[in-house]
Amino acid sequence: MNAVHLIGIVENQPELRKTHSSGQAVVNVMLTTHETWRDKDGSQQQRSDVHRLVFWGRAAEVTAERVQKGDVIGVDGKLQTREYVDKTTSQPRRTVEVTVTRLHLIDEMEWYDGGLGEEPEAQVTAEKT
Repeated sequence: MNAVHLIGIVENQPELRKTHSSGQAVVNVMLTTHETWRDKDGSQQQRSDVHRLVFWGRAAEVTAERVQKGDVIGVDGKLQTREYVDKTTSQPRRTVEVTVTRLHLIDEMEWYDGGLGEEPEAQVTAEKT
């Protein structure tokens, strides 16, 4: 099973782009999550992680329209590894991204169910968290 569930803070303003090959909508977002726990001595510890998110199709359009830098959102998705060539160094690179299948607008208490590159009719429903 390849499933990811995250809640965090949007670190960049989502910007809608279109792919060169198919013209499909895509948005990349950096999401910071925070984790707090107590170690064996009872001292509080904290760690933050930054995750690269990718939204496709109608989900990308909704994200660009409704999500702002600093918003708290939740996402469901899957991990995907992608290889590319660094434009500055011409070196091959590998990155791990979360391909988002569901967006939770926590500030608005709504869910958006989107597809993996599909263009489903937007389904936004209220849900208390």
